Amino acid sequence: MQRSACSQRPRLLARSGAHSVSLRLSVLVARLGARLENAAEDVLLTNLAAPDGAGAQELTFASVVGARVAATGGAVLVGEAGSWRNAVVVDDVMLACARVCAWLPPRRKHAARRTRSTALAASARISGSAHIGAGVEIGDGTVVEGGVYLDDGVTIGAHCHLEAGSDIRGEAVLGNRVRIGAGTCIGGNGFAYVRDGMNWCAMPSFGSVLIGDDVEVL
Repeated sequence: MQRSACSQRPRLLARSGAHSVSLRLSVLVARLGARLENAAEDVLLTNLAAPDGAGAQELTFASVVGARVAATGGAVLVGEAGSWRNAVVVDDVMLACARVCAWLPPRRKHAARRTRSTALAASARISGSAHIGAGVEIGDGTVVEGGVYLDDGVTIGAHCHLEAGSDIRGEAVLGNRVRIGAGTCIGGNGFAYVRDGMNWCAMPSFGSVLIGDDVEVL
């Protein structure tokens, strides 16, 4: 019996420093047992990306008919061809996305925040034992206690309080006057499960956590 792609452990998050993986569109179509419509070039795909921000070498998806998909994407997984260029037609779009994650790393929607300049307000009080990743922004008067971990691309508003050992990941955005309790984790690897016969595949989340103003998470 052929082993399902989902039996491989999918990468749920493409983290900084992860090794690069690429796949020709023609190879992807063959692996999925899909049909290619409106074919253009046999693009070398590097990531699975959200529909509204896919680049020229990225695979994206349209889970519903009429969904808006960026025209810049290299190819798109769809249930029916429509007018999309390099349309990879499959029976179940979400299941195909989950399978693809065994071959192509998913790129989170706001991954660009990881490459921006780090900006820490002069009035913020940040413990020397806190980890501050690349591209982190921290607003005026915010307190960051010891052992706090701020992943690359995280945004913290003004007058927040991050208690000891809290962990903020995945390009999360916190508004103003937010309190995060000790040891709380925000924005970890989000995913859903998609059924594949007798197996379950993990479908990654492409978004980021957004917490508004005046919120406590304890």
